[in-house]
Amino acid sequence: MNSEFVLTQNTDSWPGVGREVYVTASLLRPYIKYAARLGVDYQGILSEHGVTLDALNQSGARIPVLLKRTILKQLIDLSGDPLFGLGASRYTSPDSYSINGFISMNCANLRECLIRTLPLHRILSDNRVMHLREGHDRATVYWQLDSNIDYVRRNNTEALVGTWVEYSRSVLGLNEEPLYISFSHEPAGGKDYLSSYQDILKCDVRFEQDFNGVVYQKKSLEEKIPDADSRLLEILTRHAKGLLQEISDTAPFTLQVKEIMRTLLRLSTPSRDKVADHFGIASRTLQRKLLEEGISFSETLNEVRMEMTVYLMRDQSLSIEDIAEQLGFKESRSFHRSFKRWTGKTVGAYRRELLATN
Repeated sequence: MNSEFVLTQNTDSWPGVGREVYVTASLLRPYIKYAARLGVDYQGILSEHGVTLDALNQSGARIPVLLKRTILKQLIDLSGDPLFGLGASRYTSPDSYSINGFISMNCANLRECLIRTLPLHRILSDNRVMHLREGHDRATVYWQLDSNIDYVRRNNTEALVGTWVEYSRSVLGLNEEPLYISFSHEPAGGKDYLSSYQDILKCDVRFEQDFNGVVYQKKSLEEKIPDADSRLLEILTRHAKGLLQEISDTAPFTLQVKEIMRTLLRLSTPSRDKVADHFGIASRTLQRKLLEEGISFSETLNEVRMEMTVYLMRDQSLSIEDIAEQLGFKESRSFHRSFKRWTGKTVGAYRRELLATN
């Protein structure tokens, strides 16, 4: 009898479940890249929904899953490609999986990659759960998805599975190939497209199965990932757990305020009035709504600045003064004092430690 090892999380207590569900904006990037390759006016689609490419590329940006599906539907319709999701999967990169992607690159092997990242899956999505099942001689990575399939969900499913396979090959550098890929739906376009699936995925593909996933020989989980760095892995994992805690503790309105703040910081320090204007509410109403979620306006701004600081410090072309300016500090001395208060470390010491791990 085969044993089953499943890493999952109980979603009943997650904020947002039963209300509006969010996903990381990075999940849209492969779709956008492929759309650009096909000449689709993706910028027009984004602007129709009040979204910019810069906003999607912001570190930590999250969007409602219904918005993601709407944008994906429009991209598919304009592309005319029935295998749009699979095509997009070829444009995967480490940041397609947010910080989880960088964690995966520094794990010893595929098993550790899965064990490390599956409990962190909510960084990517509120409502999608990825599983690992191990039998006697086989291992299966599979996704528990909505069984009500339409062409948008089909493309989304094929993109999820295809992205995982492409990521394992091109980013993790693994040589062990899947035994086969399984989809619960029928192929797009019927049997005429079967060869296209196999050409893109480069392995046996089976349809109308009981699950959506990838089946490996069990020994494939032990294949070493080249250039893995165990020290960097621990640093990234700690940071990811902090992000996960923030997502769990932060209500949707606070997330929306943070997104506005990130955009405004490019120009100047976002005031309460400016942020309130974006929501069409009074500044006192903005403060009250934040306080109802247990955080003040100034605390929210400090959290955004801290998150952006860690992101900007990785860019060695930016001086400390440049970073302070991008965060809305009029004087670098104020930035130095604030950073020491946030972390207990000086800016210089923290940056040296950060760069030493890369």
